[in-house]
Amino acid sequence: MNRFLILSFVAFSFAASAQSVDTASTPVWIDMMQDPSANFYEAQRAFETYWNGRERQKGDGYKIFKRWEYFWESRVNEDGSFPPPESTIKAFEEWQIAHNQQMNGAESESGDWQEIGPRFKPSNGTGQPNGNGRLNCIEFHPTDANTMYVGSPSGGFWKTTNGGTSWKTSTDGLPTLGVSSILVDTANPNVIYIGTGDRDAGDAPGLGVYKSTNGGQTFAQWNSGMGYKTVGQMVMHPTNSNYILAATSGGIYRTENGGTTWTLETANLNYKDLQFKPGNPNVVYATETSSGAGFWKSDDGGDTWNEITNGLPTSAQRFSIGVSAADSNVVYVLCSVSSAYGGLYRSDDGGDSFSTQSTSPNILTWSEYPASSGGGGQGWYDLAIAVDPSDEDVVYVGGVNVFKSDDAGVNWDCVAHWVGSSTAASVHADHHWLQFSPVTNNLFDCNDGGLYYTANGGNSFTEISDSLGTTQIYKIGVSQNT
Repeated sequence: MNRFLILSFVAFSFAASAQSVDTASTPVWIDMMQDPSANFYEAQRAFETYWNGRERQKGDGYKIFKRWEYFWESRVNEDGSFPPPESTIKAFEEWQIAHNQQMNGAESESGDWQEIGPRFKPSNGTGQPNGNGRLNCIEFHPTDANTMYVGSPSGGFWKTTNGGTSWKTSTDGLPTLGVSSILVDTANPNVIYIGTGDRDAGDAPGLGVYKSTNGGQTFAQWNSGMGYKTVGQMVMHPTNSNYILAATSGGIYRTENGGTTWTLETANLNYKDLQFKPGNPNVVYATETSSGAGFWKSDDGGDTWNEITNGLPTSAQRFSIGVSAADSNVVYVLCSVSSAYGGLYRSDDGGDSFSTQSTSPNILTWSEYPASSGGGGQGWYDLAIAVDPSDEDVVYVGGVNVFKSDDAGVNWDCVAHWVGSSTAASVHADHHWLQFSPVTNNLFDCNDGGLYYTANGGNSFTEISDSLGTTQIYKIGVSQNT
């Protein structure tokens, strides 16, 4: 019997609960990709059942799953269970002990290895801008506008000191090349933290937090008490740089000694977003996606947390948080439902209650407004929001494209489109992180093609990805003759 014609019900475990779902009508493979307790083969069957007879469209997540599938199919255990994220580094440590060697990286770094790219971007023939590989995050030097840092899901940590004209990496020797968050100590910019793992698609294992004390030249693991988690976001207390909160795949962790030790402050849920209330670090906002999206608030610096549901949808897939120093009481929650736009919600009382700003058109899909009233999107994979620090009513949202609102999310205009248009700039698709520079106030955009910025409110964008060696290569062929 053809297994694709069977209505399949797959039982799988989320971090919070177990449930049975109709995989023919519900894309549960999305959740299973990000659930370490799920079974790889069950995720494959759920994916195949869902797509049997279903028409594909741009931005539907199909390609993202196939990339994930190719990465994991040679790495999972025989029964389809996923190995612990630390399995590779543990095996390497055991090998070194058995061979009486120190962990100095000599086995690889002293070899005759050279990076050969690709960094040059030939025409791809699709009309879409070329790119140098996906970026997950950006962080800025507190006073030098030319110094910035970016993190890639499988290309590591990169730094520029000339405004993006050229980039260098120092993390090729780390046991994981996934970076989803970066922190720079504003009092001492030589101290840099990176949160490892791939927050959005699981393309690299998370091994907790790594720390540099020499401006990013070298990094060491600082995950005592946290362990091997994917770290999706970190925030640092504005007046106490030793006080850091980290949103991870296993809860929110806190350190009060600059990362020497970490303590778990919440339940073991998959947290992806974290923000301080501007001007008041005792108030913290967080979102998690363990069994549907949840928005959480702490009024005591992360000691205790309460889930806020007043005015927010109860069947959301993922939330992202936007705040602005222009009005610290304003909090935005961007919502995806079934990968499409679930709405933008605004709080004017510091996150205690929310009101709906808009739920349409679908600004997370691939088409340009007003055609974006159609379905589809990748809200589980790329969901970014940034609020202008000088105007709390100016909001940018990233999905497949970038949209801007000047009236707090009631109305939207497309400002960056994946192939460009008469009114929107041509910018590579799939936007994972939007952030304003504290020095220039330019808006920076991390997407599947690298790094862009706008200095004029989205009227035009400039790409500064050249020399980034972060292309995600899926397969390689080698000549048997030459």
